[in-house]
Amino acid sequence: MQVELTEPAADDLLQIALFIAADDPDRALSFTSELEASCFALEDFPKRGSVLKESNGYEVRRLVHGSYVILYQIEEASISVLRILHGSQNIASILSGDTQ
Repeated sequence: MQVELTEPAADDLLQIALFIAADDPDRALSFTSELEASCFALEDFPKRGSVLKESNGYEVRRLVHGSYVILYQIEEASISVLRILHGSQNIASILSGDTQ
């Protein structure tokens, strides 16, 4: 099963890198590489994340990496990474579209 980063997830990854790079550019690169590796490791173990909620007939799952939460759905032929958010963000509101 192939892992795909959605546009919002790819943007989240970029924003995380820019935020960390303000203090430590080297760590920004290594940390975002770690986050990306966690996303793509879902290919081998897609159900390892806990179920957060069900949406449109699919379960939204979460996988924690440090202070960040990787939100994803297992679809018929792929795994879609929906968002990569800091754990302090209001995840429920973001998923419902109320805020970013």
